[in-house]
Amino acid sequence: MDTCESRAGKMDTCESRAGTMDTCENRAGTMDTFESRAGTINNCESRASKMDTCESRAGKMDTCESRAGTINTCESRAGTMDTCESRAGKMDTCESRAGTIYSCESRAGKMDTCESRAGTMDTCESKVGTMNTCESRAGTMDTCESRAGTMDTCESRTGKIDTCESRAGKIDTCESRAGIMDICESRAGRMDTCESRAGRMDTCESRAGTVDTCESRAGIMDICKSRAGRMDICESSAGTVDTCESKAGRINICESRSGRMDICESRAGKMSTCESRAGKMSTCESRAGKMSICKSRAGTMDKCESRAGIMDICESRAGRMDICESRAGTMDTCESRAGTVDTCESRAGIMDICKSRAGRMDICESRAGTMDTCESKAGRINICESRSGRMDICESRAGKMSTCESIAGKMSTCESIAGKMSTCESIAGKMSTCEIRAGKMSICKSIAGKMDTCESRAGKMDICESRAGTMDTCKSRAGKMDICESRAGKMDMCENRASTMGICESRASKVCVCKPH
Repeated sequence: MDTCESRAGKMDTCESRAGTMDTCENRAGTMDTFESRAGTINNCESRASKMDTCESRAGKMDTCESRAGTINTCESRAGTMDTCESRAGKMDTCESRAGTIYSCESRAGKMDTCESRAGTMDTCESKVGTMNTCESRAGTMDTCESRAGTMDTCESRTGKIDTCESRAGKIDTCESRAGIMDICESRAGRMDTCESRAGRMDTCESRAGTVDTCESRAGIMDICKSRAGRMDICESSAGTVDTCESKAGRINICESRSGRMDICESRAGKMSTCESRAGKMSTCESRAGKMSICKSRAGTMDKCESRAGIMDICESRAGRMDICESRAGTMDTCESRAGTVDTCESRAGIMDICKSRAGRMDICESRAGTMDTCESKAGRINICESRSGRMDICESRAGKMSTCESIAGKMSTCESIAGKMSTCESIAGKMSTCEIRAGKMSICKSIAGKMDTCESRAGKMDICESRAGTMDTCKSRAGKMDICESRAGKMDMCENRASTMGICESRASKVCVCKPH
């Protein structure tokens, strides 16, 4: 999934290149959460400043901590980025002896200079704007010049991005002869043209909307044309999505001959028709709602029929989703009489019962699946209870998500009283408590620091406890990282019983000693 979502900031991102998830999430600042290029998750979390911590001893990025600026320190002895230190600006210095980025110095602007003789990025100079010049002779990004806008020019002869020019918008031109993105031109909108001859995205042209045209001959997305809406046409001859046409709505037609989604047609709503010959979703037709068919008479989703896919039948008479029946797939039954989702019953799938009386989602009960109970009294999601699934309880009193408790799932407790995500048990910081007994992340408790406790009994990360420092304890019995304990320094101990990292013990220094265990 290559995803860019924006809540309030400039970019809320989930990107996956090679690893499980490359993610950047923006709640309030420029970049909030985490990025992973090769490993599962290399965490970058921002509580108060824009980016606070990225720690990975075996991944591409080891440590990024920010006390006052955007990025204060990024240290990697063997990874992609070695050192980023910020004194006053957003990024002052990035030095890499063997990694991707050699030097990034900032005197006044957000990013002043990044010099790399052999790495991905050679030079970034900023005099006034966010990024003025990025020059790379052999790396991923060659030149980024900014005259007035956020990014003015990025030129790359052999890298991923060749040219990005911005006169008024955020990105005006990105030209790549051999990289992932070739040309991005913006006249009035955010992104006007992206052309790639050999990369993932070939052409994105925007005359009035957000994305007007994306053409890819060999990549994941071939053509996205937008005349009035956000996305008009996406055609892919060999990729995941073949054709998405939008005349008035966001997505009108998505046709895929060999991908996951074959046809999505929207006449008035957001998504009108989705037909898949061999993918996960077989038929979704919408005449008026967001997703009508998938057989929609009046609501958002009326009918989704899949004989062999994840979702078999979704019928909606009045609500957004009325019935989803799956004999062998993930979701068995979703019935909606008045609300968004009334009943979702799954005998063997991930979601068993979702009942909605008045709100958008009232009750989701799962006996054996991922989500057991979701009750909504006034907010979007009030209670999600899962006895054995990934998410147990989600309670929302006023905000978007108030409480998520999971006894056996990936996220146990996320409580939000006023903000977008309050708890997840937050006493002082943005994230206070996440409990999972069997999932990837078990407990994240924050009493005063940025992240206090992450416990996972069977997942990839078991325990991360922080008393005073950035990260105090990471214990994993079966995952990639077993124990990271920090008493006073940034990271004191990393013990791995069965995985890549043996033992890292440090009481005073920033980087501890790693010994095979």
